[in-house]
Amino acid sequence: MHRAPALALFVFLLVIPVGGIAQAQPGNATVVVLHGLPAFTADVYVNGDLTLDGFEAITATDPLELPAGKYHIEIREVGAPADSAPALERTVRVKAGGNYSIIAHLTPDGQRTLSVFVNAPSRIDPGESRLVVRSVATAPPLDVEANGEAILEGVAGLEVAEAELSAGRYSLAFLASQGGQRLLPSQNLR
Repeated sequence: MHRAPALALFVFLLVIPVGGIAQAQPGNATVVVLHGLPAFTADVYVNGDLTLDGFEAITATDPLELPAGKYHIEIREVGAPADSAPALERTVRVKAGGNYSIIAHLTPDGQRTLSVFVNAPSRIDPGESRLVVRSVATAPPLDVEANGEAILEGVAGLEVAEAELSAGRYSLAFLASQGGQRLLPSQNLR
């Protein structure tokens, strides 16, 4: 995704296809890590080990399968020494069978933070998909349009909104709820 000028804006999209989200093996959790810190390329350490090297801003990992347990996450500027003070750190716990999104982003006052969301996937009908939008934006509430049709309205900071759509291709637009100003370039999604 692209950063809108003068906004630290990151919207996380999770699309659940026809078969639902792949479930982790027994004893494991599924985790997706998203990097929403603008203009910051990161090295991510987990329990002291470099796990994501050169993690680019406004990107996400594929789903990771991790054993249940506690993880200490430290985020440093790319190339910084492993023993330097992290720009951001937090300990998170994941449970067996759980499905999580961990998002590094800015708070409304511009401070770096790490938010953990529990995804609760449920079955959907064949031929359908579910769009999950999480706004971790330092921006006003937003509306989401798919192919020009409003599907979600008033999604505010740290809120989760979902819409079920027929499987297919969509052009998504993210607009300010008040005034309709476009907050991001349109995003194509299949």
